[in-house]
Amino acid sequence: MTIELTTEEKIGVINTHLRNLAVNKYNVQLSIMEEESKNVPNPVLLGNYNEQINQIDQAAVVLDTQLANLQASN
Repeated sequence: MTIELTTEEKIGVINTHLRNLAVNKYNVQLSIMEEESKNVPNPVLLGNYNEQINQIDQAAVVLDTQLANLQASN
Protein backbone atom coordinates (compact mmCIF):
# COMPACT_ATOMS: atom_id res chain seq x y z
CA MET A 1 0.00 0.00 0.00
CA THR A 2 1.36 3.38 -1.02
CA ILE A 3 0.55 6.38 1.11
CA GLU A 4 0.54 9.78 -0.58
CA LEU A 5 0.69 13.01 1.35
CA THR A 6 -2.00 15.56 0.65
CA THR A 7 -0.98 18.94 -0.69
CA GLU A 8 -1.76 20.45 2.70
CA GLU A 9 0.47 17.90 4.42
CA LYS A 10 3.30 18.61 1.98
CA ILE A 11 2.92 22.33 2.62
CA GLY A 12 3.10 21.65 6.37
CA VAL A 13 6.29 19.63 5.98
CA ILE A 14 7.90 22.34 3.87
CA ASN A 15 6.92 25.01 6.39
CA THR A 16 8.51 22.91 9.14
CA HIS A 17 11.72 22.67 7.12
CA LEU A 18 11.68 26.42 6.49
CA ARG A 19 11.28 27.08 10.21
CA ASN A 20 14.18 24.72 10.97
CA LEU A 21 16.32 26.57 8.43
CA ALA A 22 15.43 29.88 10.10
CA VAL A 23 16.42 28.48 13.51
CA ASN A 24 19.68 27.09 12.11
CA LYS A 25 20.48 30.40 10.43
CA TYR A 26 19.90 32.28 13.67
CA ASN A 27 22.19 29.84 15.51
CA VAL A 28 24.93 30.49 12.96
CA GLN A 29 24.39 34.25 13.25
CA LEU A 30 24.85 33.92 17.02
CA SER A 31 28.05 31.97 16.44
CA ILE A 32 29.30 34.78 14.22
CA MET A 33 28.52 37.33 16.93
CA GLU A 34 30.33 35.23 19.51
CA GLU A 35 33.37 34.82 17.28
CA GLU A 36 33.46 38.51 16.39
CA SER A 37 33.38 39.41 20.09
CA LYS A 38 36.76 37.73 20.64
CA ASN A 39 39.92 39.79 20.79
CA VAL A 40 41.21 37.92 17.76
CA PRO A 41 38.35 36.41 15.73
CA ASN A 42 39.22 33.37 13.66
CA PRO A 43 38.71 34.34 9.99
CA VAL A 44 38.44 30.69 8.95
CA LEU A 45 35.57 30.12 11.36
CA LEU A 46 33.85 33.30 10.22
CA GLY A 47 34.20 32.19 6.61
CA ASN A 48 32.73 28.79 7.46
CA TYR A 49 29.82 30.42 9.27
CA ASN A 50 29.12 32.69 6.32
CA GLU A 51 29.20 29.70 3.98
CA GLN A 52 26.70 27.92 6.23
CA ILE A 53 24.39 30.94 5.97
CA ASN A 54 24.73 30.91 2.18
CA GLN A 55 23.82 27.21 2.07
CA ILE A 56 20.82 27.78 4.35
CA ASP A 57 19.65 30.64 2.13
CA GLN A 58 19.99 28.46 -0.98
CA ALA A 59 17.98 25.68 0.66
CA ALA A 60 15.28 28.17 1.65
CA VAL A 61 14.98 29.38 -1.96
CA VAL A 62 14.44 25.82 -3.16
CA LEU A 63 11.83 25.16 -0.49
CA ASP A 64 10.09 28.49 -1.15
CA THR A 65 9.85 27.56 -4.83
CA GLN A 66 8.41 24.15 -4.02
CA LEU A 67 5.96 25.74 -1.59
CA ALA A 68 4.80 28.23 -4.23
CA ASN A 69 4.33 25.40 -6.75
CA LEU A 70 2.24 23.41 -4.31
CA GLN A 71 0.13 26.42 -3.36
CA ALA A 72 -0.45 27.27 -7.03
CA SER A 73 -1.64 23.72 -7.76
CA ASN A 74 -3.96 23.68 -4.75
